[in-house]
Amino acid sequence: MRIDLRHALFIALLALGSALLALAAIDWFAYAFAGVDHLGYERRLHAYYYFDHLDRHDPLDLTAGRAVLVFTGLGLVTAIGAAALARILRPARTLLLLAAVCTALAIGFPVWTTWELHTTFADIPHVTDPDTGLRSLARDIPYELWRQLRVQPLGVIATALLLPTLAVAAVRTSTRRGASRAHAALTAAALALPLTVAALVLTLLWLSHGDFAPTGHERWADLIGTTRPAPIIAALLVALFALFVPRGERRPPLRNLLLATLLLALGVSAALSTAPHRRTIDTLYPLRAPGEWPFYWQPLLAPWRFDAPPAAVCVDPDHVRSLITFSLDESGEVVVSTHEVHARVHDEPEMTGLLATLFADLERHEPSDPVVLLVDRRIPLSVLTPALARVPWLTFSPILIAGTITQPMPTAEGPAVAVILCVSGQLGLADLGDPTLPADATWGTITDDPARVHPVSQRAPR
Repeated sequence: MRIDLRHALFIALLALGSALLALAAIDWFAYAFAGVDHLGYERRLHAYYYFDHLDRHDPLDLTAGRAVLVFTGLGLVTAIGAAALARILRPARTLLLLAAVCTALAIGFPVWTTWELHTTFADIPHVTDPDTGLRSLARDIPYELWRQLRVQPLGVIATALLLPTLAVAAVRTSTRRGASRAHAALTAAALALPLTVAALVLTLLWLSHGDFAPTGHERWADLIGTTRPAPIIAALLVALFALFVPRGERRPPLRNLLLATLLLALGVSAALSTAPHRRTIDTLYPLRAPGEWPFYWQPLLAPWRFDAPPAAVCVDPDHVRSLITFSLDESGEVVVSTHEVHARVHDEPEMTGLLATLFADLERHEPSDPVVLLVDRRIPLSVLTPALARVPWLTFSPILIAGTITQPMPTAEGPAVAVILCVSGQLGLADLGDPTLPADATWGTITDDPARVHPVSQRAPR
């Protein structure tokens, strides 16, 4: 048996190009799972804020989801029709073309929604360190993200169904035009098999981890790492089979080799462009669990702007009355914030307005509901203590310390950190006026001293 080296090379180029595209598709689509934890890892751990009703988002509520279903049905019907009418060349070719168009559209819609997801992840509100380029990410999940996300599993299942069906129809139609059945089957397999394997990998990903469970979900990254070589293996098997196909009467023209080479170049480009997504998936976990629930509302904090007390672990504060923030502005002046009202400590009219907001808040809560203080560690107690003395109810409400857990997170856009705000301890009111404190004591002097920070209870130690 004489080996047809040109045809074997043609098949190898097609298979490898398709496999590299499949590899890029696996990492590009699966990156959506990483993006979800970029936005709300701690929320997923406690199954709240959209995670608790994830299954309520029906992909068929979206135009893209309905379009995928329609074009999948049309693609399957026309592909099967082309295969059944292969003896009648003209209608078979027309049906095959329609099946190819429907397949492209059915795949195109989930690609489009996933592209929107990637845009959402890239545009996460963030603050960038001007010196290092490190980004501090917001800890919030856009509502529309869930709806977009649910279109992806529908699309990968459609791909897994359509590509093999279209390949079979293409083989039957081409053999009726005089092509070698073996050569036609190898060409179809080289193009469709790696991409079908990728679709099956993503289908398995959604079936096993698509519920975004609080525990065990991180294993999705191991699944991707284990199954990622599958399209390459499929491509190598197809290329190996091509070596055992005897030389046919018609050899592939040079233009076909050129097209196969272009496909390979496209695959190499796709694999290289998704390398950051691949690296993120492989290095994202393990992430540090914050402990109990963090705050429902997470401000966008940057460690290089706001020196918050570090939290070893989050604790459940039960019911919180108010979060009062003391920060430093660009001029170094202390600014107080609560309920989106801001006041400079030394600006009496602004402080009067802020205190009025706090007094109004007093009527909506029980006296025992705690107050949470988020204070920059650099703020002097000589400024902080007089300001706190003007805050109502601090004499009888527990005072909780807000701290942050800073979590490094690799992303496709570069290194980033997630700053998670939560309650980390409780403060005795007497600790603020302790006469043994140095004259230049700051909030950090208090929060860095384990003897002054107490475990959280419903009533502050006195």
